[in-house]
Amino acid sequence: MAKGLSGYSPSMLLLPLLLLLTARAGDEIQVAVSIDDRSAGILVHPELRSDQEGVSPAPFTDDGTFKSDVAADRIWMANLSLRKAEAVVLKVTDGKILLGAFPVSLPASESVAFSFRTRTEPPVLLLDTGAAIPRVIDVEAAAAPTVSTTPVSAQSVEAPVVVNAVATGTEDPSVAADSTRVTLTLDDRKAERLTSPTLTLTDETPVPLSDDGTVTGDTAGDRIWSGTFDVRRAQYIVAQVGNGEESLGSVTIFLPSASVAKVAIRSLRGSPALTADVAAGVNAAAEATQVTHSSGFDAFSATLWVFLLFGVGVLAWVRGVVRRVWVGELQPFKARVEAFMERHDREAPR
Repeated sequence: MAKGLSGYSPSMLLLPLLLLLTARAGDEIQVAVSIDDRSAGILVHPELRSDQEGVSPAPFTDDGTFKSDVAADRIWMANLSLRKAEAVVLKVTDGKILLGAFPVSLPASESVAFSFRTRTEPPVLLLDTGAAIPRVIDVEAAAAPTVSTTPVSAQSVEAPVVVNAVATGTEDPSVAADSTRVTLTLDDRKAERLTSPTLTLTDETPVPLSDDGTVTGDTAGDRIWSGTFDVRRAQYIVAQVGNGEESLGSVTIFLPSASVAKVAIRSLRGSPALTADVAAGVNAAAEATQVTHSSGFDAFSATLWVFLLFGVGVLAWVRGVVRRVWVGELQPFKARVEAFMERHDREAPR
C-alpha cells in the first residue's frame, strides 16, 4: 500500500479534503454588521444572532479587532457565518434584551454588510438608511423592531407578547396625574399551568398576581389571576411574567392616555407560554364604551334637568309679576271703568 501511494504527492492526497472545504465554504456567506451607538450610548454587551439553527451568537466588539474598526468609538462590529439563503432574520440582543429583529434578503455573494444605529426612544434600533445596505424584505418589521426583556438562549430569541391596554372610561382621583393604574388579568382556565404567577416590571418592581378575589372584579378560584399596579404614563411598558422559578416570557403593554386601564393575557400549554386575550380585550373596550356613553347620558340628563328647573323658575316669576300687575293695577282700573260706565248709563237721557 505504501508503495502504491509513493507515486502521489502530498498535495494530491489533500485535494479531496480541500475540495470538501471549498464546497462547504461556497455554501456560506459572511454577514458583517455594524451598529452606530455614538448618539444614544445605550449598548453594553451587544450580540448578533440569526434564526438559522446551529449558529452561535457573535459578540459585537469595539476594541479595534476588525480591520476597519476604531477602538472605543462606540461603533460596534460583529460577523456571522451563515448558510446561504434567500432571506434570514438578524437579531441584536444586549444582555437579556432583544433590541431588534430584522428580516433581510441575502445576495448571491460570499459576503454582505449591514449597518444599524441606536436611539434612546423606541424603536431603539434602526437600519441606517444612509449606509449602503441590501434592501429589507419587511419594511414594517424593520421600522418597528420588537423590544423585550425575555431571557435569551444560545439559539434564538422569542418575540414578546404585545397587547394594548384599554381605558376603562372612568377616572380615579387617587391616581397621580402622571400615572396610569393598570389591572392585568391572566387567564389560565384552559392551560391550567399556573400555581404562583408573578409579574415584574422593567424597574424590577414585583406585582403579585392573585386568584383569591381580593382584586376588584375577580372571582376567587376561577383560574383568572389578577394584579393592579401604577406606572408612569408612557407609550408602553415591558413586564416579565413568571410562574415560581419558571419564566413564561415578557409582555409589552401599550398604554392609553387615561388614569385607569385594563389589559388581558392568557396562558398557553406549549411554547410560547403567553398570548394576548383578544376576547377579554374586546369586552373591556365594550365596557369602556358603555361607561362613556352612560357618563355622557348622565351629563345630558343633568343639564336637561337644570334647564327644566330654570324654565319652571322663570315661569313662576312671570306668573308672580302678572299676578301683581293684575291685582295691583288692572283690577282697580277695571273696577273704575265699570263704575264709570254704570254712572254713564244712569245719567244718560232716556
